Amino acid sequence: VQHSLHKLEFRNCLTLIQIERKHAMIGHIHSIETCGTVDGPGMRFVVFFKGCPMRCAYCHNPDTWDMRGGEEHTVEDLLEQYESLHHFYKNGGITATGGEPLMQIDFLTELFEKAKEKGIHTCLDTSGVMFHRDNPELLAKFDRLMKATDLVMLDIKHIDKDKYKKLTGREIDKYEKFLQTCQKKKKNIFNCRNNCFRHIFTCINWMLCASTSIS
Repeated sequence: VQHSLHKLEFRNCLTLIQIERKHAMIGHIHSIETCGTVDGPGMRFVVFFKGCPMRCAYCHNPDTWDMRGGEEHTVEDLLEQYESLHHFYKNGGITATGGEPLMQIDFLTELFEKAKEKGIHTCLDTSGVMFHRDNPELLAKFDRLMKATDLVMLDIKHIDKDKYKKLTGREIDKYEKFLQTCQKKKKNIFNCRNNCFRHIFTCINWMLCASTSIS
């Protein structure tokens, strides 16, 4: 009888776990790098999100463009993996990259909020292409996300609007509005990943003139 009770308790426990996972928010993740050294300060737990509307000519992760495929994870899954290696991240934290993490802003926000509750440094690597300043609902989501974001790594694809569109297939206005909004919020911004080396010095000069909030 006791053995049967233990089996019943175990089954009930598994059922509860399955129910919790069923109702948990799911993120579509391409891959995870557990010892990233170029995606923010210190050693990083780097989460590559699926999905990106950009079509950059020099993209090194084109397999992240499509939301299909990849792995499904809950926030708890990711934080458990982080915690299992937390000794390596003493001066680091979690970086969300991709793909474009803002395509999954609800999941991203929950991940960063839960990470901040644990005192984990959070870094967002984004092109800003999903930013919609004129959409109140999305702007409210963005404001909530920024409260849980310690550092924004903002990708400069190009600073010339015509060349930006030719390079990425998108207009530059979303990037510019995202940058302006981050500056108003006094967020720490690191402009990075210029995809066109021959224009790097023009971009450096632009960054020096743009704002003291940019590193």
